[in-house]
Amino acid sequence: MNLVLKKIRNLTRDTKFEGRIYVVGGFVRDLILKRNSYDIDILVNLPEGGIKLANFLYEKKMVTRPVLFPKYGTAQVQCFGYQLEFVMCRQENYRKGSRKPKVASASLQADIRRRDFTINTLLLDIKTGQILDLTGQAKADLEAKKIRAANQPAEIFREDPLRLLRAIRFAVQLNFAIEENTYDAICQQAKQLKNISWERKRDEISKIVLSAQSARGLQMLYATNLLKFVISELLPTVNCAQNIFHYQDVWQHTLQVLKNTKPIAQLRWAALLHDIGKPVVKSKENGEIHFYNHEEKSAEIAANILRRLKFSKKFIKEVVFLIKNHLRTQNYGDESEVVSDKKIRKLVHESGELLDNLLQLIHADNLAKKEPKPNQIPNLQKRIEKLQFPVENKPPVDGQDIMTAFELKSGKKVGELLGLAKKIWLEHPNWQKAQILAEIKKRCDSSGT
Repeated sequence: MNLVLKKIRNLTRDTKFEGRIYVVGGFVRDLILKRNSYDIDILVNLPEGGIKLANFLYEKKMVTRPVLFPKYGTAQVQCFGYQLEFVMCRQENYRKGSRKPKVASASLQADIRRRDFTINTLLLDIKTGQILDLTGQAKADLEAKKIRAANQPAEIFREDPLRLLRAIRFAVQLNFAIEENTYDAICQQAKQLKNISWERKRDEISKIVLSAQSARGLQMLYATNLLKFVISELLPTVNCAQNIFHYQDVWQHTLQVLKNTKPIAQLRWAALLHDIGKPVVKSKENGEIHFYNHEEKSAEIAANILRRLKFSKKFIKEVVFLIKNHLRTQNYGDESEVVSDKKIRKLVHESGELLDNLLQLIHADNLAKKEPKPNQIPNLQKRIEKLQFPVENKPPVDGQDIMTAFELKSGKKVGELLGLAKKIWLEHPNWQKAQILAEIKKRCDSSGT
């Protein structure tokens, strides 16, 4: 038993709370599986027990001031780096068409029956340290690595359809299988996801995308028909044949790229959506398949998806940049042997803090092709290191410098000369302002502009 739970046990000794406090859900499950967990759900077998215990511990100066949700009988606090949620034993009644239940105090057994999956129903008695399995099934399912509905599957998914995605998420995070009846119910109830907010769906999908088994998770979403109600734009990639440079259809290639990436949010989402525009732009010429400008179309579709899922503007901009540029090195040579230093500096400058993610995405894509290029990005990274051109480098010439030197007002001409200044700087990264301005004048004079 960890320090937080020991302290709660000691503070509640000889009080009305003693013997009525249980840790429930994921923390207990992860304790048995020897996985780290910093979210602790505490069940208090008293009317309004969750709020009362949170206030009691606050008065004892153990936890932060509780954030209360009286309608649901819950309270949230922080303690020693842990996020704690206190809740009374309760039952929930859902009105048709509503995701917000009517809550009432209930017995410990009734509370367990309302929970989603058996592996999340285990209780840890804080007083005794004993782990309780009131379903009689949870410990067996944990040992067998199975996700099983805690009650009638159709009922638990109707009550909260987000559980459809949670089942997949737990399966891939824990490397568990989904029990047959539960799996069948997921397939049958998939359309219920239409009743869930995009924010809630985003959070669950993101956990799947960031999991060690992200490709398996996406395949399960497709097989259960859940994908249709989250990212339907991916469906046309299934069985979408590719050109001679690939050995897989667009969907399988996408999953392979996903497998090849590190669990970084922007990188994983870019990997998932980098080819989503291919079915839209697909064409055939003389029997050969082409996907002209698919990176642009993929970026456009990805932006719409990420906006729908309520991601931040910054996040969307970063993912879109990665997708638009995932073909950036296709003419650099298999070993990055034909690209100039100037082009490399341009890549570094324009990518900025996204450079590492972009190179990782391109490398993951390179490895998933019919004729992989395993050395292109590693060799490019070596050349980048050798150039010693930091991503934070900026041209020493700005718009004001251009207007002053050439006696111009703000306008199109200033923009053109700024572009030329950048081009010169990338050719001569050590030149200072005066040298660059002189070179601009020289080139303008020679061209008569």
